[in-house]
Amino acid sequence: MDLSDPRFIGAGTAASIFCAVVVAVEIIWKPIRGFLHRHDPPPAKKTDTDALSQQIKDLDRRFIRVERYLGGLPEAKNPTVRAAYEEGYRLQEEGDRAQDAGKHRKAIECFSRAIPLAEDDLQRVALHLVRGNSYDSIGQTRKAESEYAQALSLCEQVSPPEDAAWPRAVALMNLAASNLYPGAFRKAHGYLEQAVAAYREIGRPSAEGIALLSLAIVNLAFGETAKATEYFRLAQATLEKIEADAKDYDIAQRALEEIGAWQRDVQTEG
Repeated sequence: MDLSDPRFIGAGTAASIFCAVVVAVEIIWKPIRGFLHRHDPPPAKKTDTDALSQQIKDLDRRFIRVERYLGGLPEAKNPTVRAAYEEGYRLQEEGDRAQDAGKHRKAIECFSRAIPLAEDDLQRVALHLVRGNSYDSIGQTRKAESEYAQALSLCEQVSPPEDAAWPRAVALMNLAASNLYPGAFRKAHGYLEQAVAAYREIGRPSAEGIALLSLAIVNLAFGETAKATEYFRLAQATLEKIEADAKDYDIAQRALEEIGAWQRDVQTEG
């Protein structure tokens, strides 16, 4: 498995994720509003948790990327599995570009045809992950979460376990993304902590840094400014290690810009 060749992508309305709630609205509202909506119409009332949820969703759609793990599907020996995957992947890409829910529904049908015919657990993991991405793209967050959870469970069956290290990290990150809304931050926090460790284990500093950035934002939601500041620091230190010729360098630079903006907002609010 080539761990140097994953890529982050936004799957349409990716991580739509990000309602019933009890969060520290007063503490997180101003930094989020100030950073994301400086030129928007007047913001909703501070107590409007639906608006807060949408702001967090807009932010994390950009940095908790729904990552595609393909698990050997492009090279599948079973022509039915390979054809279903290829058609589903094409439809998913088109759905992402056009924000076309109909194409994502057709992609889900393709991936669903392939799952019972998959040749091994890694292919099944990959199919659940990509099907989850399309559910996520059409706003069916709970179905996406179920797909990611099934993928994570299947990873436990893979032998040797190290073969499942990358898809396990992807599943954890996507599970975090599907719980980034008010009322589920604690659950997301747990998945993010596991994702940080998993990406560190396989040597993916860009993904590790983005998970740390996400932990910082979630801690702002808890009103834990000191912890958030420490996570921002850890994320920055991790992302700054990525060299200019690395594949994920551009992603790291965008994330570093994001961290700087958040740090300035937090200092201003403090």
